[in-house]
Amino acid sequence: MTKTLICLLLCFSINAKSAETVALKFGIVPQQSATQLLELWAPLIQKMASDCKCKIDFQTAPDISSFENNVKAGLYDIVYLNPFHFVNYQSVGYNALVREDGRRLKGLVVVKNDSPIKNLEDLKDQQIAFPGPTSFAATILVQKLFEQKNIKITPTFVKSHESVYFNVIAGLMPAGGGINRTMDNLSAEDRAKLRILTTTQEVTPHPIAIHNRVSSQLRSEFLKTLTSLKDSPLGKNILEKLQLKPLVEAKNSDWDDVRKFMNDKR
Repeated sequence: MTKTLICLLLCFSINAKSAETVALKFGIVPQQSATQLLELWAPLIQKMASDCKCKIDFQTAPDISSFENNVKAGLYDIVYLNPFHFVNYQSVGYNALVREDGRRLKGLVVVKNDSPIKNLEDLKDQQIAFPGPTSFAATILVQKLFEQKNIKITPTFVKSHESVYFNVIAGLMPAGGGINRTMDNLSAEDRAKLRILTTTQEVTPHPIAIHNRVSSQLRSEFLKTLTSLKDSPLGKNILEKLQLKPLVEAKNSDWDDVRKFMNDKR
């Protein structure tokens, strides 16, 4: 992929007729490649831009660490981010807008479907693929599981959930950390090549958060669009494509379980 194409994918503008002259930046955590993220998220961003008559830029980052730095700097106006980033950088000005209704987030340990590995103990002293150091469920929760069982492993960070799965499928790593939503976004053929070895504890899932510099009127309009997706065929298609359950209004305290986990981990 050329550098020019990568730049276009990392910042793709979606327009709607509007008096707004400055585009809002919608950041998406890079759990998959930029091309796949754009394909998955463009319909939702288009609907938000159309309903609210504003201009929205799709943005992501080359890897999760770069994305975290962007969140820390308050770069994004709207952002889909993992619970660890939300809790850590809420002080930058982000507040929860919506979350999935009825979903809990858990990490997965995945192995190749025909792997002889039967339990976590079989992975002792081996290299395990993770998306990035601050990927919450796929890395932090999974590493905590190994720690609780006193199983020593060597983490190898491969930048995205997608890369984790493909490293395991290719036999480059014996196992990796992931989550259900990104595993479900794989093709049926690739999913069939993986097996879930075990899962972690469950926590409140990723929010879509909004920066406090965004007007209260736009916040209300975005909230209406997102929470009403479940009520139309188009909206249901958008949610299904993203592997998201219906969205409901969220409050910052919904992630108190994540705060407790991080405090207990210290």
